[in-house]
Amino acid sequence: MPKRYYAFKHYSAFINAGDVRVKITSSDPFNFMNICSSAFLRQDGSLVIVVTNSGKAQKINLKGLNYGTMTTYLTTVDEDWQISTGALCDEVLLPANSIITIVLM
Repeated sequence: MPKRYYAFKHYSAFINAGDVRVKITSSDPFNFMNICSSAFLRQDGSLVIVVTNSGKAQKINLKGLNYGTMTTYLTTVDEDWQISTGALCDEVLLPANSIITIVLM
């Protein structure tokens, strides 16, 4: 599969009609870190965050979110749709040139 399929899947597999886009606060308002993100609140109360990193590996901060579990779906140059589930953590590593979807429940 082409990488654009996986990139599109990060949005189409999780964001549904009726989900509401919510504001994300960034410490990089001029996008020097090459990160683009969007978040959507689902009707069931879960939160979907999609982050595209077009630069070097870096971390994002999830402190202060009131959820218990987190499932991530990661696509990189070498990985297609790598899934990981666990407890919500304060930081998530974004590999270089990657797309990650974070589902918080």
